[in-house]
Amino acid sequence: MLTPIQRCFFEKHLPEPHHWNQPLQLALADDIDETLFEATVQHVFNHHAILRARCIQGADGWQLYLGEETEKLPWNRINLSRLPVEEQERVMEMQATQMQASLSLTESPLGRVVLFDLGPERGRHILWIIHHLLVDAISQGILLEDLQQAYQALQQEQVPRLLLPTTPFARWGRLLKAYAYSPELQAEKAYWLDASWEDAFPIPTDFPLDGQGNIEEAASTVEVSLTPEETRFLLQEVPGVYRTQINDALLTALVQSFACWTGTHRLLLHLEGHGREELFDDVDLSRSVGWFTIRFPVLLSLEAPEGGYITDPGEALVAVKEQLRQIPHHGIGYGVLRYLSEDQATVARLQSFPVPQVSFNYFGRQDDGETDENTLFTVEQNPCGAARSSRGARSYWLEINAQLLDGQLTLSWTYSEHLHRSDTIEKLAHDYLEALRAIIAHCQSPEAGDYAPSDFPLAMLDEQKLSDLEKLLEKRNAMGEIRK
Repeated sequence: MLTPIQRCFFEKHLPEPHHWNQPLQLALADDIDETLFEATVQHVFNHHAILRARCIQGADGWQLYLGEETEKLPWNRINLSRLPVEEQERVMEMQATQMQASLSLTESPLGRVVLFDLGPERGRHILWIIHHLLVDAISQGILLEDLQQAYQALQQEQVPRLLLPTTPFARWGRLLKAYAYSPELQAEKAYWLDASWEDAFPIPTDFPLDGQGNIEEAASTVEVSLTPEETRFLLQEVPGVYRTQINDALLTALVQSFACWTGTHRLLLHLEGHGREELFDDVDLSRSVGWFTIRFPVLLSLEAPEGGYITDPGEALVAVKEQLRQIPHHGIGYGVLRYLSEDQATVARLQSFPVPQVSFNYFGRQDDGETDENTLFTVEQNPCGAARSSRGARSYWLEINAQLLDGQLTLSWTYSEHLHRSDTIEKLAHDYLEALRAIIAHCQSPEAGDYAPSDFPLAMLDEQKLSDLEKLLEKRNAMGEIRK
């Protein structure tokens, strides 16, 4: 049974759905034994059943079927060591793209491994291609841990004894289907059916829309970064001022920067989460491999209740924080209602809402900043070859991904050259950094800091009750002591 994110994938009706991967690329240590490492990959591949899955389309739609435990993961070795560096890059990119496009949804396994030998100076590189239907970023981390442990065991001529996978992905799908009819999800249905989403405005474009305006082939990316010092303060100092999380600040700056561009202080966007929520007592997803990701729409507003809009950075940060805290169970209920419920009225209502044209995702730290002498490989951040078909339609007009690289917050703004000019997105990205810097500067000021209703979840306070309480405490000259 497919999960909501998998159903969403098939709903896109991509022209080449077999070419939509989540690849891993590794630079191998010089002393790695290739034969032993191939055996390691095969062992890890067979350790996680979901990696042996294939897709079958039946009368009830698409489903996943698992292959045999004895199945092998195709392994290819390409020697480019005698080519000049420039030619190596070109051939490696071409071969990798061909391999990435070689999967078939109906044939298991939905994966390939390619070893590129670039010679003694540039080393050997492993490209493990896995269709995105089977893994997410957390799953990749699990596979990397297993590769390290399995190789070390085989190197010592021992049988690898990897930690057993936790709750199977197939069981998670069945549990989510049952959750669609649970009292807990029914109680939050009103939130997802909120009619205010219908008031969202489309973002502007530089070029007229057409049927081919937003395909992968036309995608381009602008990258911007904070300095290491700004990043350190954003991560370590800002959260304590208003009891916020990193996403609160990142999304506040996003709404502010878009307001300068669109002229409206409301932004409809898709947020992404890991989806491994603690919904059931007997479920453990800590070592489960699969595509658990969730995506859900959020309408963030900096419009003031009395009219106008919020300009103070601190007030804006608290306003966005409070809106994000209202999202039930980190957003997992939206996809369950939208894709797994048989309540046709609810499904139709959710389908009728405007589709967000913007997505935002904060991945967190993508490097640990440390080098272990026992590390067998280094994860390379940009796998070679096209991970997705150039003919496929992109899901969003703008995709903003934030991550920590080398101690800096780096943001990638991916757009379509058929919809926007590069200077438009560059200005938007730099406006975003300025909005983020304004939040950082404000949180360094002496007057920064305040409470919000979500800081006292057990007190059942709203904004008015909290305001009345603060006024009472100020009247008794006690506010300073409490804040200390």
